[in-house]
Amino acid sequence: MRALQFRAFGDPTAKLVLVNLPDPQPRPGWAVVRIRAASVNPSDVKNVEGQMEGTVLPRVPGRDFSGVVEAGPPHWIGAEVWGTGGDAGFILKFSDGTVTSAQSTPLYVDQQGLERRLYRFAHASPFIYGSSAVLMAMLIGWLSSLLIRQQR
Repeated sequence: MRALQFRAFGDPTAKLVLVNLPDPQPRPGWAVVRIRAASVNPSDVKNVEGQMEGTVLPRVPGRDFSGVVEAGPPHWIGAEVWGTGGDAGFILKFSDGTVTSAQSTPLYVDQQGLERRLYRFAHASPFIYGSSAVLMAMLIGWLSSLLIRQQR
């Protein structure tokens, strides 16, 4: 498979190189997804720059993607999937304008370090996690408006 990879931290425009890697093989209960579209998440840039805890080199960055399951459990083969930051799931499949599948069986993407702890906390305590995210956003908004008012 072809992938962008970095072997040292630094400027992403200089450190990311296109490489050929062996095709991945799924572990039991996991899947291999052929990526059809991917985006560059700000955390990908921070990762290449060396700002993310626990990064093991060499690394293929990427958090947000969509694609098709190529290998894994037989009932997943051909499923269109998406993923973002350690969470992945099935999306609706259409045939002649009709929904033929709307599965929500999760796929799992390996998380490391702080990301793993946050992911597990968010799924174990969604109300507390969501409430704290809203309160954090409100606090940041309040602080930002306070700073703007002080500069006037």
